[in-house]
Amino acid sequence: LGRVLLLGENGALGVTVKSYFEKNLWNVLGVDMGEGTIPLSMEMDFEEQLGTLNDELLDRLNGKKLDAVISVAGGWTGGNFGSDMEQIAASTQVMTQQTIWTSVMAGKMAANHLKSNGVVVLTGTA
Repeated sequence: LGRVLLLGENGALGVTVKSYFEKNLWNVLGVDMGEGTIPLSMEMDFEEQLGTLNDELLDRLNGKKLDAVISVAGGWTGGNFGSDMEQIAASTQVMTQQTIWTSVMAGKMAANHLKSNGVVVLTGTA
């Protein structure tokens, strides 16, 4: 059995990726906002999310290592540059949290918990 950390497990792509690994009998440790296997919150700052995820992995892996770290998290909020400054700033903040933060989290969790021959996949936002 392999072990995979999947960031964005509840999105359209995440559900499909999770299903594939589960069908192939992998242990999937999913992360998502609010209702993930390892839930995080948009109200948490980046350092708190990173620490919470690392602590959860230490607890759940029990000394074992991951075979893969995959981030399919991300999002696009839409809008346009004709919008007011507050809307543009809010949209940019959400996209940064959903895409940049999760990619950095994946990289850091790989550095801390991935086998030396493991794989990291960052899909980006479609």
